[in-house]
Amino acid sequence: MADSDIDEVFQQLFSRFGREEVIRRLLFLIENADPDSKDSIIGSSKGKKKRTKSKSAIEYVDAMEMPRRRKGKLRELAKKFDEKEFLPRVGDMRDLFYTHGADVSSIGTRSASMPRVFFFLSTLSEERLNAIIDDNSYSGPRQLESLSNAIKRRRKDYERSVVNDGSSLDDQEESPNGS
Repeated sequence: MADSDIDEVFQQLFSRFGREEVIRRLLFLIENADPDSKDSIIGSSKGKKKRTKSKSAIEYVDAMEMPRRRKGKLRELAKKFDEKEFLPRVGDMRDLFYTHGADVSSIGTRSASMPRVFFFLSTLSEERLNAIIDDNSYSGPRQLESLSNAIKRRRKDYERSVVNDGSSLDDQEESPNGS
């Protein structure tokens, strides 16, 4: 039925029953429509895709079948992943795969690559998983902040010592009595 035909039917309904009554009845029909009916306005999904919330890394790991100890280690990494403290960037994911000789070409977005990453992690030895957890490996540039700050402090201390007494920290460290 063309829009003009529908408009004509509504005009006839409006003139016969009144605009308010037609709208009230139409709203009633919409609210009480069977969502599974193929003619239902509410249930109509033509051109509409339902968005499903993607699983978090923890939910994904929980759904995996594996020994409890291994799952515990993966859950720890998954928690950090969800908080963006582990593999915060796609580049970190690629580094992980590259370091372990895995194919990096299929790494796309961070969220889309998450299942592949955790499947891959599930194949690593417990020792390697422990090393990744203990060393905060693949935790992105934020983990380098403390190292960067230490270097900056050392540099400032060095510059201050050269300006103050004309000697370097290296000269002071070589002196047996610290003078």
